[in-house]
Amino acid sequence: MEEYIVKETTLWGDYNARSLAKRLRYLKKQNVIIAYPWFMDHSTIYAYKPKTQRGPARDSQQFIVAYPYSYTDNLEMMEKEKEFVKLLSEIELRFYKEDCTFRGQPSHKILIIDTDVDLTAVLSLIPRPNESA
Repeated sequence: MEEYIVKETTLWGDYNARSLAKRLRYLKKQNVIIAYPWFMDHSTIYAYKPKTQRGPARDSQQFIVAYPYSYTDNLEMMEKEKEFVKLLSEIELRFYKEDCTFRGQPSHKILIIDTDVDLTAVLSLIPRPNESA
């Protein structure tokens, strides 16, 4: 069985893609993140790739972990979350949310996950909220 690692990265999407479909997906990924900044507070981009893979992670191996402060009591934000999840699913990204504490305040841990990322493995490999700055 191949061993996987989680590595912090600065790239979100394949900005150098040659095919039109991949370039359009890259633009859609960027636009969704820009259009809904409330869900991207305190975010970090990671790559989930085989330990033996050389070079940068592929577009489908990337994911974002964000820690926005709790918004469950705000109905408007809950509606925006539904729109956000719908747009993510249109470009084949998955959304995962759980409650946590970040910097001493109630927050959500949100993961925006691409197709080749194993959610259960990633949850065990990413740093805890109080470890991220």
